Amino acid sequence: MASVLVRAFDLETIPGKSTNITDYNEAFPVHAENIEILAQHGITDVSDGLFRPKEEVNRGQIAAFLDRALDVRNSLDAGLVEATAINNTTVDVTFDSEQTAADAEQFEIPGLEVLDANVVAGPEGENNVVRLVTSAQTEDEEYRIHYNGDRTSVTFTGAAADATSPVEVIL
Repeated sequence: MASVLVRAFDLETIPGKSTNITDYNEAFPVHAENIEILAQHGITDVSDGLFRPKEEVNRGQIAAFLDRALDVRNSLDAGLVEATAINNTTVDVTFDSEQTAADAEQFEIPGLEVLDANVVAGPEGENNVVRLVTSAQTEDEEYRIHYNGDRTSVTFTGAAADATSPVEVIL
């Protein structure tokens, strides 16, 4: 199953990203790398480190794997890397390439209203971050980014209200 998903969704190893899977040696050697790729992309996540490659997978589990793999593929196709709540009304969405324009209508965050979007400089000075202004987030709630109508695997945790942390918007 791991190899089928990796091939079907054209997933690749994420260099330098470790996983907590400890039972690769129980898988057929040809599938071990693909199990790691699924874990690197968050398609499989096991708290005890056991993927259990010899156990059967039921329809519900296959559906969950497919659903998460589609979200990952949508993220990769859009160039989305991560999202971070700056405060409870501001989210920075990082892309893997420079962005020249942004429109709030490109983004949807279920549970929040996206009010504005602007391209800002990322930590390396490249304009690869889109800063979203949202309605008030709920602290510690997980939100998922939808981009251009597609659900993605990119999530962020809602921030607490903090009136002492102004955010500079660069136009």
